[in-house]
Amino acid sequence: MNAGLSNLAFIKSQLLAAALRASTDYDAQIQALGLGITSQMERYCNRKFMRTVGAVDVFPADRVQFLLTFSPVEIVTGAAVKQDETDGFINQLNNPEPFIRIIDYNNGMVDCGSTDVGKEWQQVQFSYTGGYFWEQQEPTINGVANPAYPTAVPATAFLLPNDLLLAWILQCKYVWQIFDPLNTKIAAGQESGPRAIAQQVMGDLDLLPAVQKMIAQYVRYGLV
Repeated sequence: MNAGLSNLAFIKSQLLAAALRASTDYDAQIQALGLGITSQMERYCNRKFMRTVGAVDVFPADRVQFLLTFSPVEIVTGAAVKQDETDGFINQLNNPEPFIRIIDYNNGMVDCGSTDVGKEWQQVQFSYTGGYFWEQQEPTINGVANPAYPTAVPATAFLLPNDLLLAWILQCKYVWQIFDPLNTKIAAGQESGPRAIAQQVMGDLDLLPAVQKMIAQYVRYGLV
């Protein structure tokens, strides 16, 4: 079971005291928290982080630049244009004149020249591999060593940056404390109850200012 930017064992080591890490009581909540915060950071940065082989994006054709969803980009393996449903997508990479002029691999932007590829009702499709690599396997499965762990790192893969991982950890810890699943706030005599908890959760789930600063360099702005 994977919890967002890392495996479940890792995130449990960040959120739970050592005595509680062997328990599975909070696994569902931890997984939902990790995945939710990953999605929150992806929306903020306008990109998908997880390395995906064979990703496919489709765009309206009335433009010259296209911002791929998963970035950074390792390789673009396909480019096709659809003018109508009868012919469907027609491969463009074998044309005598290069269809793609230049690729910004770091930001995932594909530039196809100086004039629009087509009309607004036509479509452009790109196939590619992009995103960051991080470990998806658990060290053990039901207490037994997982033979697939650790995963071999592909030679062309971009590794998950340390600051992006740290930002995710900080936000996970912050949200975990807000939800207070272990009732530590109640035990400490802090204000509790459904109304107080709801107000706090609704008001405090934005990305921390420190997290926003850490991931600012990964934000991509949409093309006009």
